[in-house]
Amino acid sequence: MPRLKRICFDNPRGLRHYAQTELTGFEDLQAAGREFAQRNPDFFTGELGKGRPSDVAVILYTSAPPVTPKAYPRRMLR
Repeated sequence: MPRLKRICFDNPRGLRHYAQTELTGFEDLQAAGREFAQRNPDFFTGELGKGRPSDVAVILYTSAPPVTPKAYPRRMLR
């Protein structure tokens, strides 16, 4: 995935030994989004207009052992 820039997690358990800058906690992601929105108030409205129903909005992964993790892409509209 050459365009992947960040991996966001909501629970840091088990991640304390990881130093990769691509890992971002959900709270940090929210704070960065709020700061960006204050500096660029029209950005999100403009971006929403570019989306298509077939665009992938998020990729969710399962993590329940003993099953191999699986990716589930979710589209903007179903």
